Order: sequence, then C-alpha cells, then structure tokens
Amino acid sequence: MAEKFDHLEEHLEKFVENIRQLGIIVSDFQPSSQAGLNQKLNFIVTGLQDIDKCRQQLHDITVPLEVFEYIDQGRNPQLYTKECLERALARNEQVKGKIDTMKAFQTSDSSSSQRAAVCLKFETSRRPSSADPGWTQSREGRHEEDSPTCRHDMPRFERPPENKPPESRVKAKRQGSFIAGSN
Repeated sequence: MAEKFDHLEEHLEKFVENIRQLGIIVSDFQPSSQAGLNQKLNFIVTGLQDIDKCRQQLHDITVPLEVFEYIDQGRNPQLYTKECLERALARNEQVKGKIDTMKAFQTSDSSSSQRAAVCLKFETSRRPSSADPGWTQSREGRHEEDSPTCRHDMPRFERPPENKPPESRVKAKRQGSFIAGSN
C-alpha cells in the first residue's frame, strides 16, 4: 500500500515541477521558446495521465472531510491525526473507567450478596419456632452485635413485654411488624 502512495507522490512532485517550469517559460515568453513550451505542455498532459493511473489504483482510499477543513483553515493536516488520537485516547480512558467501575460494582454486589446470605442463614438459625406465638419480629432492630459478618438491616426477633395486651400485637401487625406463627 505504501508503494502506491510513494508512486503517486513521485508523479505529483514531477507534475508540480513541470508546472513551475511552465510558469517560468510563459512569464518570459520568446518566439524561440515555443518548442520548449510545447514540450512542457506535453509533459503536463503525460503527468496528468500518470496521476490518473495512480488514482485508479487508490480508489478504495477515503479521506475524512475534516482533513480538507483543516487544509482550508491553513492548518497542518497531521494535526487532524494527532487530535483524533487524543480523542480516541480520552474515550478509551472513559470506557476503561466504566469497565473498572462495573467490575468493582460486580465484585461489591457479589460480596454483598454473600454477606446477605450469611446474615439470612444466621437469622434463620436463630428464628424461634412458629409454635411460640410470643415472639415477634421487629423491622427497626439491627443485629450487628449478634453477628459481626452481617451489615444489612435484617429483621430482628424479640420477645414482646409480658404485660402487652393482645390487641397491641394486632396493631403492631398493621404497622408492619410480623407476629411469628401467623402469615
């Protein structure tokens, strides 16, 4: 592929040089220089034919329109490549950050799920039998002191005070508490 570009570059350089020499001949035209003028015009025609042959070999090459805008603004087209690489690097950093965040979240979520499973196992092993209607489950209590591995707000079982009348248990059930033994 580079050979095709080198070949085109060589033909373009020859063409530019022939145009420069043609300009010199025309600017100081003498009737005696007519043969030299005709020869340069033939070289220009041949040069255009050579460039056209090179164009046919490079038909699958596309140039971004932004490059032409850079040229129109008098900027170096190589700056376009540099800025594209900088944008790609910045985007790569953003995507890498998202991937790292997702991996951290996945690890965190996995460890949270494991801790929740340990807490649930701990609570179900402590759960009183459903035959004992005196045990209630309170949603406010935490049990970190009972199980250092649990860090979640899990329900805690407690025995209601003995002097609490049964209707207050029904009221507590309406407020969101759970009375063991009834669903």
